[in-house]
Amino acid sequence: MSLRVNLIKEGEQRSGSSLNVKSFARIASIVGPVSTALLIAQQALSSFMLSSQLSNLELQWSAEEPRKKLAIKQAERLNFNRATRKELDTWGAARADWNQILAAVMQAVPGTIQLTTFRAVLSDNPPASPPVGTVVRDYLLTLEGTTRGPQSMQNVETLQAHIRNHPFLALMLESVTVANFAADATSDDTASRIFTLTCKFKPLPHKEMH
Repeated sequence: MSLRVNLIKEGEQRSGSSLNVKSFARIASIVGPVSTALLIAQQALSSFMLSSQLSNLELQWSAEEPRKKLAIKQAERLNFNRATRKELDTWGAARADWNQILAAVMQAVPGTIQLTTFRAVLSDNPPASPPVGTVVRDYLLTLEGTTRGPQSMQNVETLQAHIRNHPFLALMLESVTVANFAADATSDDTASRIFTLTCKFKPLPHKEMH
């Protein structure tokens, strides 16, 4: 027969497991805040690194922005210069050599004619269907002057023929017509006559635009 006496009160007895509920709660109360603190610290560090990277990118952009703006302005100026150059090239190719034309007209004027007006304008009726991608300059030259005597009309016709058959002018003129011939109302000379000669140029030239 054996006798066993339990000297530990029931409330003081230990659990058979290595951790009881109170110990687990105590550990959790310590580990939880520490883990939370570590997580917060990690997030704060990540936010700091991202903020630092953003600051660096902003600094780089600030350094690059003036150069980018300058590059944009230079590109705009280049495009403007190219457009201006194209327009000037087109105009230059389609213009008439008026200094040579004037010299040729003066050579064609007979001594019985006195010119009073030399006026060149663009025609109001350019070619209806110029080739696609071309520019056409269609000029009209108006000559006004005076002559006198019974041979006045013949003098004007002589000037007309000289201009029409001039070696330089003949290459560029389409027609030469007497648009007006009348008595000079501003002169006391009853034999004085005024006239208007219209010279229509061939379209100059068909210039391709690039």
